[in-house]
Amino acid sequence: MKRGRIIYIGPFVMPDGNATAHRVLQNAKIFEKVGYPSIFIELRNGNNDSYTDKRTYFGFDVWKVPYNDKKKRLIIEYSYILNCISQYSDAVAIVGYNLPSTVTLMLKKICSRLKLKYIVDSTEWYSSIHLSLYKRPFFAFDTFITMKILNKRSDGIIVISTYLKNYYKNNKKVVFLPPMVDKSENIWKDQHSHDNTDVNFVFSGTLRAGKDNLKLCVDCIQSIDTSILDIYGVTKTEYLNHYNLNELDVDDRKIKFHGVVSHVDSIHALKNADYLLLIRENSRKNNAGFSTKLVESISCGTPIISTNTSDVASLIERYACGYIVSFDYKQLYEEIKIISQKERYRLSKECSNVFDFNNYIGEVRNFLDTI
Repeated sequence: MKRGRIIYIGPFVMPDGNATAHRVLQNAKIFEKVGYPSIFIELRNGNNDSYTDKRTYFGFDVWKVPYNDKKKRLIIEYSYILNCISQYSDAVAIVGYNLPSTVTLMLKKICSRLKLKYIVDSTEWYSSIHLSLYKRPFFAFDTFITMKILNKRSDGIIVISTYLKNYYKNNKKVVFLPPMVDKSENIWKDQHSHDNTDVNFVFSGTLRAGKDNLKLCVDCIQSIDTSILDIYGVTKTEYLNHYNLNELDVDDRKIKFHGVVSHVDSIHALKNADYLLLIRENSRKNNAGFSTKLVESISCGTPIISTNTSDVASLIERYACGYIVSFDYKQLYEEIKIISQKERYRLSKECSNVFDFNNYIGEVRNFLDTI
């Protein structure tokens, strides 16, 4: 593919409104370093804020497709995206981030019209388990079309996990890019201020069906002496309602709910913790993804305690960056109890730098240049 501008389109909330934004920003930094400057177009990101003009973050132009009537959505999106691309004479490709099949087909139509390449950034294999019985078949069909047909017909695929890399191994143009960080940013330079008397565990995330099992974390930690759990991204009320519990089911002396905090505050919490808890069931959804919080914890030098999903086991085996534990309560309790009695440690500099975006420049250059 000739050098030129990449149009990154997806449900990110720039500059740091969600994990998606953090991912695409680091990817775009690599693109720029190898001769492919980028712009972002926010699409269906759940943020109702409207912007009439482009914004600029970290030197990247950001546009936002306005929310509109669903009946006319695709028509308006098609027109808006065409108008955005027309502002740049050097566009060579569109990268679509986890988009539904209807949007993918629309973007491929734009690529055909403007003679652009279409690249997929695939970071999820969505599950329909959280939907109503009425919606499930439609969602499942859309996922099937996206993962098994449309992605394979793109000009290139960026995958977030080894699971997806293996799934698309027969496609010629595939590159593995896990979530990444920029270790030159000040947020990663702050010194760790560790003064915990008790063993401090941290959970950072949301209550999404089929992902993290926060109840297992809470039940284990509040049963272990000299251990506390700080929870970020979830309030106590949300937790109780989600699991249909009452106030007495949570020991407030050991379990601290902080709700949604800024990205900076969540990173500081990871730095000050002894371990990140990442307790997920072994499923296609979780194996296909790659935890952003895992990457941030390792980049902070904080070890992880995780079930065996995605690329976790290989990371722990290679870098000794934590422990693999069970998804069963009794076994998990015993494992965390033993871990909490061990001497606490910080990760090596080599390990904490493994997800710096600069480590992936060569692979991305080869991927883009050969499309």
